[in-house]
Amino acid sequence: MNYIYFTKKYWFIGLIVLIVALNSLIFLPKYGAWGGPSDVEYNEIAINMANGDGFSLGGAKTMFREPAYPFFLFLNYKIFGFNPNVVRIEQFILLFLIIYLTYIISYRIFGILTARFASMAVAGLPIFSIYATDLISEIFATFLVVLFAYVFIRSMESQSKGSHWIAGLVFGLLILTKSIFIFLPILILLIYLAKGRKDGLKNILIFLFVVFIVVSPWVYRNYINFEKMSVADRGGMLLYIHSLKSEFSGGELRDYAVAALTGEYIVRLYNPAFNIVAGEGIYLMNERRVALLGSDLNSSSADKVMAREAKELYLKYPIKNLFIGFLEVVKVNAPMAPKYTIMFAFPGDISSSSFEKIMKAGIVLSIRLLWTIVLFIALIGAYKSLKEKNIKVILILLFIIYLNGVIFFLQGVPRFVFVIYPFYFIFFAFGISIILNKFFYGNKK
Repeated sequence: MNYIYFTKKYWFIGLIVLIVALNSLIFLPKYGAWGGPSDVEYNEIAINMANGDGFSLGGAKTMFREPAYPFFLFLNYKIFGFNPNVVRIEQFILLFLIIYLTYIISYRIFGILTARFASMAVAGLPIFSIYATDLISEIFATFLVVLFAYVFIRSMESQSKGSHWIAGLVFGLLILTKSIFIFLPILILLIYLAKGRKDGLKNILIFLFVVFIVVSPWVYRNYINFEKMSVADRGGMLLYIHSLKSEFSGGELRDYAVAALTGEYIVRLYNPAFNIVAGEGIYLMNERRVALLGSDLNSSSADKVMAREAKELYLKYPIKNLFIGFLEVVKVNAPMAPKYTIMFAFPGDISSSSFEKIMKAGIVLSIRLLWTIVLFIALIGAYKSLKEKNIKVILILLFIIYLNGVIFFLQGVPRFVFVIYPFYFIFFAFGISIILNKFFYGNKK
């Protein structure tokens, strides 16, 4: 009897654990614990902090990376010693918390069917388990995003002032993890005011005050050391890599557009020399940055120069830059299969066999199409939910619109929007529940 009761009550938790475990067994042997540039820099900063050298890279103070995740690594190294596996265990715990919070948020807004679909989608996407093994900020930041959404929704439902303080604290930490969110509180202010309660202004002031208290010491540190009021030091670089593509020739921009819409492999079928990294302008951006650093400018000053040059190119080629912005949003929402964006699938030489070319092109386009269908269903879910004018829906939709809107003006890779994948999946799950109700349960509403 107890076994039957336990099974009925906890079967879904067991299913989620099983899905994550299977993903880990299948994908981690090949793709887990990957070391890329971000991993190396985060790790170096944390080790330097543990050794008493402060927040530094290459022997000098830096603001190239946001501070929260390196500090998270630093705390682990101070407590447990240099043991990245401890961090990975903690990030798997954060992953399960992300799944749980996705379930709770979905349940509060849409009900149990959507909650189960959304949490299963998060558990089922291999990239979540893979990123949990990487020493990068993606899992940490995603946890802060969904935690903020949960706390914010609770703050809108209750009269407790404490929830507004917690919301501000969590969002401040989010900005110190992903500085791209620094302007989002301005839009969140409108949600607080739109709630219509008399204490709306007081609550938003509490929220903004706590965000300011959390973020301002780090911004002040950067201003004192680098004369720059910013959380991190890559904005100019990302603006520049976007805008320099406006000077590409017609053929170069065409190839980049095809790669953004389909994938690198499709372009290489007719242009074997094409390389998406070069096509994005990363090499050109790096050359410009090295040249600026070689002219006795520090990293912060070089970033300022690149930002200024990017603005000049925006003004010189406004239509081209709008088109490039569209491509960046498309590219940032490309699927990751399973580690990198599908744009980078099948790198290297194009195989000589026509059958292999057709097969690989078909795989690339099929994965892209499948993900497009997921996003389209999410769009249906977002549209249907907006008709209910639920302020909780507006918050998670605001995250999606804001992040994609900012990336429109920058250089985009899918990792940038990974942190809002749980929100994508919430709307996707709601869209699926609408389709099931309409076509399988006879609910025509």
